[in-house]
Amino acid sequence: MLVRGSIRRRLSCGVRASLPLLFVLSCSRPPAEPPDAHTAGHTGTSPTTTTADTGGGLAHTGGHTGDTGPIGHTGGTGDTGTAPSPPRAIMLVVDMSSSMMGTSPDAAVQWARAANLTFLDALEQTPRGGDMLGMALFATYATSPPTPAAPTGIAIRTDTPSVSQRPWAPLADVSGQGAELRRLFRGICDTGSSLARCRTADAPDYELVTTGGTWAPHPTRDTIETMTNPQPALLQAVNELVEKTDAATTYRGILFLSDGVPNAGGGEDGTTMAVDEAWANGIHVWSVLVHNGSFNDAFLRSLVRGDGTFHGTSQTWFLPTIYEGIAAELP
Repeated sequence: MLVRGSIRRRLSCGVRASLPLLFVLSCSRPPAEPPDAHTAGHTGTSPTTTTADTGGGLAHTGGHTGDTGPIGHTGGTGDTGTAPSPPRAIMLVVDMSSSMMGTSPDAAVQWARAANLTFLDALEQTPRGGDMLGMALFATYATSPPTPAAPTGIAIRTDTPSVSQRPWAPLADVSGQGAELRRLFRGICDTGSSLARCRTADAPDYELVTTGGTWAPHPTRDTIETMTNPQPALLQAVNELVEKTDAATTYRGILFLSDGVPNAGGGEDGTTMAVDEAWANGIHVWSVLVHNGSFNDAFLRSLVRGDGTFHGTSQTWFLPTIYEGIAAELP
């Protein structure tokens, strides 16, 4: 159940559900423009955010008590007291199709970058030995990590990438590789022009420039094209988590962001297969939808696995708050 504000930038309200069943109406005024840094804009409640906590199907219902599930389902408690929390390994998977793009401050891609940087911040602010983070990007194709010779990456032209076909930001230790992860996360940038590259820390995260400055590498339409095919990026994420972590000792998850249903490659069936493969390996899946307010979210909801939850919003500026909340929910 949603209560929506009249127009963007006016006071907007939303109804949120929690367990035990309680509905809370809260209001917030969004910022006048995207934050100069990804740590801003983290307050308030989205007027259009929905979660799967009160729904059915595969969505998270608030319980971590599955006897046969992977690590994390018992809440980290033992017979003799509270056991140490396990390290977390999370792969972020981000839609870079043309509908996400734009150079305006309100474009979904700008706030997707802020959201993923916020997630990294959250793990750094609650450090735990062994925490790992990585990111896979996709449009028609997924992409390899950038190199000096190929700053836009190299397209992965298969829906079933091998372990050696690494994602844009391979899974890495948060405490030791935070700066490199942050540089790669700034690659979530408009793909429409080879000149519209995001700056690194010497400029606001959302600012696009065509000359000067220090460039952050990012994929372009020439590399990953423009359609929506999540399957290869999701499988890159699974490969990273399975190869580099142990399900018996690490809490593993995928946080997926898109603004629409698959329309290329393996389509919906291939995407569903990929999240099924994730859960078969004990990897929880969160699904986040940013949309125009009239989108049928059934397919994006269906991608949730394990402890994951679904979140949908029509307000791009609210994505960092959603990501911050998901980070706070991790065991």
